[in-house]
Amino acid sequence: MAYLQVNDANIYYEVFGDIGAENTLCLLNGFTRPLSDFYSFSKHLSKHDVPHLLIDHRGCGKTIEYVKTSLSIMANDVIAVFDHIGLQSSHLLGISMGGIVSQEIRNRFSERVEKLFLVSTATQSDHIHKIHFTNNLEENIEIAKNYFSKKYLQGNLMLIKAIAKQVTEKVQEKHALEQSKAIQNFGFEVNPISDLYFIHGKEDKIMPIHYLESILKLSPGINHKVFEECGHLLLVERPKEFYEYVISSL
Repeated sequence: MAYLQVNDANIYYEVFGDIGAENTLCLLNGFTRPLSDFYSFSKHLSKHDVPHLLIDHRGCGKTIEYVKTSLSIMANDVIAVFDHIGLQSSHLLGISMGGIVSQEIRNRFSERVEKLFLVSTATQSDHIHKIHFTNNLEENIEIAKNYFSKKYLQGNLMLIKAIAKQVTEKVQEKHALEQSKAIQNFGFEVNPISDLYFIHGKEDKIMPIHYLESILKLSPGINHKVFEECGHLLLVERPKEFYEYVISSL
């Protein structure tokens, strides 16, 4: 558990295991979400002796001291942490917004990225079904329901309320707005490379799967895993299957 001062920000990160060893994995979370969402996954990685690094983006978790942010800046933050801890390269897994940041890192610092796991994410900004949270908790509870599959919604209202509460706080603190601006305009070319993995929920309403399906039609050889009856938040709905797929792919 540590902080790194990167220009105008104090970036929070956590290291587990022998960082720099074979199969080191860096995990980047999504819009407004803290690295603590990965703690259950972290336990599984440690059981399989996978060294890993968790980083809070600007405005997420414990990284709340910063002046400005952008997609480029968030990518620079990750590389700054790599440099600070002596990590030359790593597998990279990004969820949603974290996947967008991961693509920026791969695009600009390709030599620092080994396998790239893009989870519940998009390659173009116009592929996102933009849902705008408000300052009102009750409104955000209804909005948050879009992140889940129909099946999951049936018995998990308490968790959805908790997520909506966290997002509402980030909206009120202006962090959500800053992150939205950071990813409002991006586009990445998908190359059919053997070390690229797409992981997606079939019922994802935020990053609709038909965009991934169009990519796979053009490049059917790309590694991919689609979870049936699952929405945008794989960590919540199908965690163990998700963990197992990633670990087996390293």
